Amino acid sequence: MAQICQLEASPALASSMSLNMDSDPLLVLLVIIILARFILWSCLGTFVDYRLARRRPSKPKQD
Repeated sequence: MAQICQLEASPALASSMSLNMDSDPLLVLLVIIILARFILWSCLGTFVDYRLARRRPSKPKQD
């Protein structure tokens, strides 16, 4: 006979699931804004480094 396994959620898993379902919408929005700001800041920094690297001449001018 096949036994039916019952999966019981651990207390940590249950608390994290209830945290995700019952979390404050403003807190979720704040986390999204902070993540977006970090990603945009990283992309902007990379772009500025790229632009500054292109402006340097590869060889000095010879008279």
